[in-house]
Amino acid sequence: MKKWCIGMLVWCVAGGMFALSAHAMGGHQPTLGQRALMLAMGTLSAAPYDEGLALVTNAGYVTHQGESTGDILDTVTRMSDIGRGKGNLLSIHNRRDAPLFMVFVHQKGPKELAAVSITATGNQLTASEVFNLRVDVGTSFAPLKKVLGSRAFAVATLANAYYDGIPESLVQAALFHDHFCCGVASGYFTAGFILDQRPLRGGESYTYMGIPAWCQDDYITHALNLTPGKRRYLSMVYPNRRPWKTQNATWDNIGGVIIRFNKASQKGDATVLRYQWQTNAFVESLGFSPEELDWHKDLWLHACYNRYVFQNPHASEDFVSAHKTVELNSQADFDRLTRLGANPLAVILGEDTEW
Repeated sequence: MKKWCIGMLVWCVAGGMFALSAHAMGGHQPTLGQRALMLAMGTLSAAPYDEGLALVTNAGYVTHQGESTGDILDTVTRMSDIGRGKGNLLSIHNRRDAPLFMVFVHQKGPKELAAVSITATGNQLTASEVFNLRVDVGTSFAPLKKVLGSRAFAVATLANAYYDGIPESLVQAALFHDHFCCGVASGYFTAGFILDQRPLRGGESYTYMGIPAWCQDDYITHALNLTPGKRRYLSMVYPNRRPWKTQNATWDNIGGVIIRFNKASQKGDATVLRYQWQTNAFVESLGFSPEELDWHKDLWLHACYNRYVFQNPHASEDFVSAHKTVELNSQADFDRLTRLGANPLAVILGEDTEW
């Protein structure tokens, strides 16, 4: 209680300083970021340097009234215990013309993430009622959607990830992806497998091929710096659950292709990966059977699965393995995998006559 009172006293002094500064500067008003922070703290009955604060926002990516919103991030960092380095400033990747939103969160207890949504219409700020952003087994997203609309899944999964202690590199990639579904988490293990089991050798570079591509690809490109613009990431449409069937073998759970290649020596290799979700143990831990749950409709599954996976020790090899690796001995070998019209699965695994 003493810490809260002291924090509020500091905040009241800060509010007074805003007013004095505005008077000294000839009537200039507090910035949008200052007003949003004051409004949020007042609504949450919190002080800006309290423990357990976080901000989920698209500020920094979007414009508001034709202006950058990056100053909101600067203001919040300067005037509160929220900051990028602390991991609790969660700036969600968004289109530049998307509406600005700010969701301030204060953890009141293990099961209570008190949150307020601050929206801006012109220069006017509006605060929602306080709501609980914590996602647990069976949590309905309907109340969250009433407050947050289409942003509910993104805001809830990212906020829960931060408070669950999910690895920061994974949270940052999920911010780039713009929400934290279980598919982003799978990329953490695929990238880990690549780094551990297929480390680069002298002069080599990675090229990753999303075959099939899914949410994990945004983590992989983010963590390994494999962007399309650098020609280090390619994707091809392939059904997620379709096995690749050759005359001699059936290759299930296709999980992408990783290439290591040295342009100078024209040597390297290419590996078709296999990804196993391992959801059965998680679902059984909840007391359900897999048939009872729908990952598209039961949105709480994603936050709970991510929490389960990272609060119980898991290695990349629990999820990812190598189907088959082939050696590359020339630029032509590399091109056969990556050029327009190529079929890397056929090159590495053999022809599937049904494809």
